[in-house]
Amino acid sequence: MSPKRPPRRDVLHEACVLITRLADVAADDRLQRRNKMSEVPVKKKHQSGSEKRKKRQEQQNKLNEQLKKTQNLFKLGFSCESKEHQLHDSLSTCSASHTMAADPIEVPCEPFEQIGQDQETPKLVGAEESEAETEVIHQNVVHLEILISRRRIHGRIDTSLEITFNKEKEYWKKVLERIISVIKFLSSRGLAFRDDNEILGSQHNDNYLGILELIAEYDPFLSSHLAKYGNEGKGKQSYLSGTICEELIEILGNKVLKYIVNEIIEAKYFSISVDSTPDISHTDQLTVVLRYVTSNGEVAERFLKFLLIQNHKGEELATEILIFLSQYNIDVRNLRGQSYDNASNMPGCYNGLQAHIKRINHLAHYVPCAAHSLNLVGVRAAESCVGAISFFGFVQALYNFFSASTHRWAIMLKHLEKGDERKQDSSLVLKRVSDTRWCARADATKALANGYNSFQKALQSIAGDETQTSQAIHEAKCLLNDLGKNENAVMAVFWAAILDQINGVSISLQRKQLNFERQSIF
Repeated sequence: MSPKRPPRRDVLHEACVLITRLADVAADDRLQRRNKMSEVPVKKKHQSGSEKRKKRQEQQNKLNEQLKKTQNLFKLGFSCESKEHQLHDSLSTCSASHTMAADPIEVPCEPFEQIGQDQETPKLVGAEESEAETEVIHQNVVHLEILISRRRIHGRIDTSLEITFNKEKEYWKKVLERIISVIKFLSSRGLAFRDDNEILGSQHNDNYLGILELIAEYDPFLSSHLAKYGNEGKGKQSYLSGTICEELIEILGNKVLKYIVNEIIEAKYFSISVDSTPDISHTDQLTVVLRYVTSNGEVAERFLKFLLIQNHKGEELATEILIFLSQYNIDVRNLRGQSYDNASNMPGCYNGLQAHIKRINHLAHYVPCAAHSLNLVGVRAAESCVGAISFFGFVQALYNFFSASTHRWAIMLKHLEKGDERKQDSSLVLKRVSDTRWCARADATKALANGYNSFQKALQSIAGDETQTSQAIHEAKCLLNDLGKNENAVMAVFWAAILDQINGVSISLQRKQLNFERQSIF
């Protein structure tokens, strides 16, 4: 028989003290009862009914408090073990031993022997007590006896079920931790999650399952889970389905949105910027971006949500924005700035979006989008000159000619490498001219100005190559003729210098750290 470990003196001692106090109360009451029986009756001072009830209530509360403390100790795992111990109308002698569920030990149960010395139920006896009060005290003591006679917790079936439940909970918690890590990785890089193929082990499955399989190669736990629950089909619990993935994405998105909203509410004042754009499903969406200053003094510019819109009227857009702000308890009265593009439905002073919001909050001042305004300046400047229109058309035609054939593109790269020592400089390669993004026009004109001679030599090589098609030779000669004109050479240098400055200012205006002090430099 293995030696017994020392008992937990702190819990056992406190429980024994409480039970001993109950025994003392019973003993004192019996002694008081006997003394009163031997004394000569003395006329007592008359007490009112309220005083009697108050006294009885104080006695009852005192006993209930002791019982409650003892009951709390037994809830922590303290129990009395005795096979012979049975429930009676009065406390019987208990030769039991105390047992702690977390640390099975046994010590003699001396307080119960003291209680059981007298077979009578302990009562707070007095001449004024009623039988109802005695019955209540008796029920409380019997309740204590029920707590004492509970069996050891280790032998209960619910303990076994709880252990099994906790193991299952920890298992699926580990599964969810790995799945959430994959979701965070894909979403932070803007990669696609799902595809038509959702079969584990397939070389053509989606990114979501593919990354899980990659992690499983180095994670025995996930490898075992995929082998056990993978490809189980619908109705089987695995947490690998696309439905669970979408639910987790929504939960994480709501968590991030809640965090941003709390930051905005804490910052109090904010400004708003919105823009609409159609997505691949031909649904028009309104992008909502809020700008504010955090408690650390840092400027934050956060995307919140895409709002589905049915039309582009200023009133409808304002309604959607106000509903969105009220939905997340963002007070529109704290709105201090609006910034939109220069479309007619946005800045209109009567029916524009900014006008409808300003009617609700006159402090929400409208400031046109500086980057968009600068872009419009460049567009109008280029359209005001016929020579500029012809020049950008020539730059686009030159790009189309070389990019239409990989062989021609290789010839262009070969002459660029010969003409410049910086072979890896991507700014020398021709760029496509964009109608909306003027940074693309800046890159295109810069490439033409820097590699002007190399493009001439590449066109001469193609025009003199008899293996080329007649159409390619004809286009090369026409472009070579345009490239030899002095006005195109001057335009290339002129627009390269102008657009380089415009592009630098445009990039600076779109930085979230921009403030009035930095903007004044431009």
